[in-house]
Amino acid sequence: MGRVRRPSAWPATKPSSRSTRPRSSPTPDPPRTPRSWKPARSAPCRQSASAPTASGSPAWSEPLFVIAVDPLPSARERALLVGAEHALDPTADDFTEAVHQATAGRGIDVAFVFAGVEAARAQAPTVLGPNGVLVLAGLTPEPVTVADSIDFCCNVRQIRGHLGSEPEHVEQFVGLATAGRIDLGPSVSAHVPPADAADAVARLEKKIGDPIRLVLTP
Repeated sequence: MGRVRRPSAWPATKPSSRSTRPRSSPTPDPPRTPRSWKPARSAPCRQSASAPTASGSPAWSEPLFVIAVDPLPSARERALLVGAEHALDPTADDFTEAVHQATAGRGIDVAFVFAGVEAARAQAPTVLGPNGVLVLAGLTPEPVTVADSIDFCCNVRQIRGHLGSEPEHVEQFVGLATAGRIDLGPSVSAHVPPADAADAVARLEKKIGDPIRLVLTP
């Protein structure tokens, strides 16, 4: 998922294939998808642009929007439901063109890769804009490769690592759920007894039924 500042020359009308989340409804839990990119605490977004208010809602200092990237149609649909401005297929022939169109030619400011998939890690830097940053949260022992280091350096781009949330974020998460600020229901595909744990792992690995999360329930 990428975050982009909305430039002053932004098109007044979005493509009809895109949608936005109604702001009056509670925020559902973001989808867990193989190539989902989303904000993280160590991400290089300016503090003033993502500082939460006392109510738990973000207080933006400038317009920002999210582009979700995932090869699964169902995952792209979920991304639009939870607030992504655009949801793109990384396997499409016109993917790069679609990113440039969605960002008015600027490219992605911050791209978050949450899967240790080589294809995603290699593709994300190619759509970064000037001074763009790639944040790697998906863990893998595979090396990171920059195909065009000259272009990468001339555009002053960066690659950063991220390990995950801090302990205090669990309390914040529980508080938001208790207050009804987020709906976790859509993110749980099924409740599974411990005896079927091995089968649940297989379903996740093979994406049988396209599960998001399977919760073990005694």
